Amino acid sequence: MTGEPCSCVEIDSSDITAPAFCRERVVQRARVGHLCAECDRAIEPGESYLYVSGRWEDYFGALKICQDCQSIIQEFFSCGYHLGRVRASLRGHVYETDGRIPEACILALTPRARDWLLDVIDRYFIEADRDRVR
Repeated sequence: MTGEPCSCVEIDSSDITAPAFCRERVVQRARVGHLCAECDRAIEPGESYLYVSGRWEDYFGALKICQDCQSIIQEFFSCGYHLGRVRASLRGHVYETDGRIPEACILALTPRARDWLLDVIDRYFIEADRDRVR
């Protein structure tokens, strides 16, 4: 992380039920493969991930979040995040800021997360150029 958070991405909490309880802990190494709850990427055995468990209304669940999505959360979601919506929220933030994401924030991400974010920014500018031509 770059010290101060790069941004506190705005999230709409009106349609989300807050968990009765939620606990996070970093598991140093996966013993078996898992899927990331944010990006659906395979978390390979030996890779660390964020384990999130909690109870939401009548549902108890546990989710795993890969290192790439963890870096996005750490860098852009200092004010909180919605499980399963981190990348969609950051994509919306790129469009709201006209693609202006500080370079230091991008560089603080893991290489895969950085590539994903740069792709989102590139798509924003391609669409913006297309809209200007019309």
